[in-house]
Amino acid sequence: MVAAKKRVFLTGATGNMGIEVLREFVRRSDRFEVTALVMPGDRDRVIIEEFAGEPSVTVQYGDVTSYRTVESCVARSDIVAHLGALVSPYADEHPQRTTEVNVGGALNIIAAVRAQPDPASVAVIMIGSVAEFGDRNPPLHWGRIGDPLAPSEYDNYAQSKISAERALVDSGLPRWAWLRQTGIFHPGMLAIRDAIMLHVPLGGVLEWVSAVDSARLIANACEDDAPEEFWGGIYNIGGGAGWRLTNWELQLRIGEALGVRDIRRWYDRNWFATKNFHGLWFTDSDALQELLHFRSGGFEQALEDAVAKQSALTRLARFIPASLVKRSSLPSAAANAARCPGSTRMTRPAFAPTSVHDRSGSRSATGPRSRRRGRRGCRCCSSTVTTRGSEVRRGSGRRCARRRASAAASSARHPRESMTRPRCRGPAPMATASWGRRVSCSVPAIGALCASPTLPASSARPSTIRFSRSCSAERAAQAPGSTFALAARFGAGSAIPSPTARPAARPVTISEMSMPTRSFRI
Repeated sequence: MVAAKKRVFLTGATGNMGIEVLREFVRRSDRFEVTALVMPGDRDRVIIEEFAGEPSVTVQYGDVTSYRTVESCVARSDIVAHLGALVSPYADEHPQRTTEVNVGGALNIIAAVRAQPDPASVAVIMIGSVAEFGDRNPPLHWGRIGDPLAPSEYDNYAQSKISAERALVDSGLPRWAWLRQTGIFHPGMLAIRDAIMLHVPLGGVLEWVSAVDSARLIANACEDDAPEEFWGGIYNIGGGAGWRLTNWELQLRIGEALGVRDIRRWYDRNWFATKNFHGLWFTDSDALQELLHFRSGGFEQALEDAVAKQSALTRLARFIPASLVKRSSLPSAAANAARCPGSTRMTRPAFAPTSVHDRSGSRSATGPRSRRRGRRGCRCCSSTVTTRGSEVRRGSGRRCARRRASAAASSARHPRESMTRPRCRGPAPMATASWGRRVSCSVPAIGALCASPTLPASSARPSTIRFSRSCSAERAAQAPGSTFALAARFGAGSAIPSPTARPAARPVTISEMSMPTRSFRI
């Protein structure tokens, strides 16, 4: 007797990871039938055309924010693989929509599974992000499940993923798993010319994984022989030791693969951010490998395959004069980052015409737009200098006070905008984490999480975020989704439970906490 095929409900099927997952399921079409939820846009329709006529794939056009669509797909599925999400930089520029999709979509799936006659018959796999850990530059560059979650400032994508993770952990579903995805190495990375590539500190690190290995991981988790201990856990996805690179080493490797002799000629050193961007190496990423055996090949092989898939223009990059590259595409990214500093996750925008710290600790004002007058900022934050030519002057305390008053008035008139695109971090509503770092909590995602009737207001886990300021009822009414409103609800000094996580299987050793012995001159 032929065994019945497993039915998989897949979201995010047209993304960099989702498309590889769908291809992997097609290769296993003798065991799986997939319902792929696809947005009804022109771009997504073109991508999904690859699977036209494939009998094992059913395309359902719709949105995860529609409960009716989600419930109809869950009702005819055995496993839900929820990969769909809005990511940066779009997520940073549209925080409300990001919360609706990333948090609301997860809540819709949870509710749809609960509504089934037998919720235990439907397993749920959801994808998180390494961005949940936040800024982990050396020497804090090793991490594991159980570490505090402190997303980078203005990183709406990371905060939405934390809210979704909390919702799944506290959902009470019998079979679930949350996988924190790291950086996905795919062929499209070699052609990126967006300002977000310069948000990454060159001195930072990241443990990468290939899109193909990630797809194999999801498919293996859906197989009948997936170990039972896999369910009910939170895991870090990583490629292992061979995929642990510094960000500068990644630049060098890509440049060498494209035949560029000196990648430093493409950029200015002060174009790159120096902090406030996620990235770390995992001490526990081997746990998934031991359970699901998804890794194959190393970074060098993946890079070689990515170069082979590039267009002729990209492969001929080594013949293009570096000065031309520097003056064409990248400066346009610099201008975009300078015009929209609120949409970045950098404490100091890399292209803002303010002073920057070089590696020796000296100050300079040599960015691409340093000849223009810079933004005047608050004295208590990083954006405190103005420039006129090569001259650097600090703003006055009087201007700082006026800016504080203006920001407070703006917060009352437009609370959501002031929460998500702050101009000066001095007066912004802040909360102090229990582990000693200041993190921004004034985002709709956390407000939606705490106000959700489906989630408990307390947690058995000790990891919490405590409010560091009290507030009045009038201030809370002016900004219903802000930190002030949450503090009014929970009380000054009270705590909001942060997303929970299981401790790692093994502790971090002293030798693992040191930076790699190899060094690179930047």
